[in-house]
Order: sequence, then structure tokens, then C-alpha cells
Amino acid sequence: MAREIQAGAVEFAAAVERAWAEGATGWEHLAAAWGTPEAPVPPSAARCWWDAAPWHGRIEPEEFRAIVAAYVARYGEYAPDLPLREPSLLRTWCKDRGEHAPATESERRGPGRGPRVAA
Repeated sequence: MAREIQAGAVEFAAAVERAWAEGATGWEHLAAAWGTPEAPVPPSAARCWWDAAPWHGRIEPEEFRAIVAAYVARYGEYAPDLPLREPSLLRTWCKDRGEHAPATESERRGPGRGPRVAA
């Protein structure tokens, strides 16, 4: 059963990666393929976890899929901002590989600044 779950997580991670790369059209295709009611459209200036160190905007597809699969395994879902909202898994991933983990939301905001709220 664990292999079935892992295979499903890897398949889902690959589908999410393709959708993210394709933008709004990709999200629409993903929504249709997975039967979701409406696909989210990522903001054009969205900051993603792989923009930070150690990846600096360039991550190997195998590593991306493995990280996404780990998030799906732990949280039952994946969204591009999930590692920024729930960084413990990503920090452990980086630490296990001797790499510097990306900053958390609060570290990026700075001291004394609350979370960003959509207008």
C-alpha cells in the first residue's frame, strides 16, 4: 500500500510541476484531469520555495518531484506555497543534505511585521 501511495504522490507531483510550468493553461488542464472544480491561477510575481537557496530558481526535476511527493505524503496535498507555509519538511530535507534551507515567511517579513493580507 505504501508503494501505491508513493506512486500516486510521484504522479501527482509530476502533474503539479507541469501545471506550474505551463501557468494558467496548465492549472486548467490539471483541474480537468483531476476533476477539481476550478484551477487556481498562480500570481505572476509569486515567490516559490525553489527561488531561495540552495536552488536559486533552478531545481532538478527529480529533486522537485521528491520534495513534492514528501509534502503529499505528509500533508495529503501539495501547493507551490506549501513549503513556505510549512517549512519544517523542507528544512529537514536541506539539513539532511547539508544545504541551507529557504527563509520562512516570518524571516522574510522581518521582525514585528505581521502576515501579508490580500487587499
